[in-house]
Formats: sequence, structure tokens, C-alpha cells
Amino acid sequence: MKMQEIELKAHVYDSEAVINKLSGFAEYAGFVNRYDTYYKQGEGKTYPIRIRKEKDDNSEKIFLTYKRKSIVKDEEGSAIEKNEEYESEIKEDTLVVIEKFFEDNGFRIYLTKEKKVKTWKTVKDGFRVTIELCEVERLGEFLELEILAENDESEKAYRALESVLEEAGIEKSAVEEKSYAQMLKNASN
Repeated sequence: MKMQEIELKAHVYDSEAVINKLSGFAEYAGFVNRYDTYYKQGEGKTYPIRIRKEKDDNSEKIFLTYKRKSIVKDEEGSAIEKNEEYESEIKEDTLVVIEKFFEDNGFRIYLTKEKKVKTWKTVKDGFRVTIELCEVERLGEFLELEILAENDESEKAYRALESVLEEAGIEKSAVEEKSYAQMLKNASN
């Protein structure tokens, strides 16, 4: 069964208030630092290839990710981010091989991003929801909500995310449709 990653991201202007709300209905799952490096090939199309180094108090992990992103509008005009994501944990020696392959085949780093992430988990309308309060270097704070859902459940999953957003005390008007890459590019101009 093929699953879609349904995501919603919103600006956070009062993280303390959001944390207080989240603590009332979701279970805290921990803190992690994420260092993302995005690659593109030549001056052409930007590919959603990412190497993520993730570090918490107990471990360091490295992930290679390829993501096909799409934004679709539902009947109410809300933008639903539906992603097909392929991700694998890799070892440090594998990372060296991948970086050499990228170098030899014209891929170059086009973006780096650092996120400090506090994670909560909850269940809403039958969906398991991952909630991340993210401090993104140069951009500020965001609440990221994510559900893995079957293709035919994407609108129902998105409604569940909107409900969690409301429970967290964040207005729908704070939802951000741009990717971090787009926002970082605009911030550096």
C-alpha cells in the first residue's frame, strides 16, 4: 500500500504558548538538531536530494533523502503538501561515496539549513501525527505537522492537521506554503 506524506507548516510567533498547548494534548518525544545539505546538478533543475545529519543527546545519524513534492488545492482552496519521500539511513563511509559521486557527476550544494527540533506525537481522527516545533536558522520558528496517509485519505488527513494546528493555538493564516528552500533563497537576496 502506497502512503503519502501529508504536511502542513506554519509560522510560530509565541513558542512558549505553543509548547504549553502541545503539552496538554500531545506526548513529548525529544529534541534533535538537523543539518541539511541540498544538492542540484549543474545550473539546471533543482533536485530534492538531501543529506541530513541528525544529532541528539544519544546518537548521530545520517539520512539520504529524495522527495517528490507536490502542492494541491482542496475544495476549500487550502494548499495540501503531498510528498512521495524515499529515505534511507546511511553510514559515514557511505556518505563519502555519495559525496564523491555527486562531485564527479556535476552535483553541487545549493542550500544548507539548520533546524533545532522539539517533537511531539499525538493521534487525531485516527491518524498518527508528528508535531515538530522547529527553529530554522535565518527564518525563525515554525510548527511542522505530518501524517502518513493512504492516497485517498489526503484531504481527511489535512483536516486532521488543521485541527491539530488549531489546538496548538495557531491561526490558519500562519500557514506557510513556501518551502524552506524558497524562503532561504528570498532571505539571502
